[in-house]
Amino acid sequence: MADYLGSEEDEQGGEPEPQTAGFGQSPTFIFEDPPASLWDPLPYFAFVHRAIEGGLGELRSGDQLLYLKLVRESFGRGRDTVSITMKELGRTTGLGKRAVEEGLARLIHEGLIRVLAKGHGHIATEYHVFRALAPAPSAKKTFKPSVETVLSQLTPDEQSKLLQMARTLEPDDRAQFESEVREQFHALGLLPSPPMLHQAFLFKVLEEKMFYTIKDTHPHFFS
Repeated sequence: MADYLGSEEDEQGGEPEPQTAGFGQSPTFIFEDPPASLWDPLPYFAFVHRAIEGGLGELRSGDQLLYLKLVRESFGRGRDTVSITMKELGRTTGLGKRAVEEGLARLIHEGLIRVLAKGHGHIATEYHVFRALAPAPSAKKTFKPSVETVLSQLTPDEQSKLLQMARTLEPDDRAQFESEVREQFHALGLLPSPPMLHQAFLFKVLEEKMFYTIKDTHPHFFS
């Protein structure tokens, strides 16, 4: 598993803020009410089976791991809430700090979880977990373009600027970007080839260093 980057102290201020707007009303998913007895294991196993067959396909792979972990620690233990730190989520899912932070934010946005009490340091955050069964019939899934597509759609001038920026990165930035790229591949269970790593690295540079200069001409790159 990938090590979770950052100490417990780094969590302070890093977890997604509670978002109650649209709470439990995601247009993407169909939800079900908890069973009469949360301690009955049969509804739990039935729900996990239906979730795997249905709604999880609408989530990114890392978000699926986070949601299943939260489901296991809530419904799997006879409750609909769970208290857990981001470090523990990273350790048990193999996801890095940023992947955990962004994944939790997306789960909150979709109404799959809700922050009840925000933790910090060694204090866990408490989440209310909702039972998402399947994508709603009217849901329309949007896809981000692939890294290869993004790089190929840059103008020659933009490509030149990107390569120049990649060559002149500060050593600390280069080390951080390379580490995050490898971590993302590891979280997906992939062993990338050198060309794949290089393309992902260039996209990382583009995302972090050129976002504001190209977001108007290429708004779909980061949507």
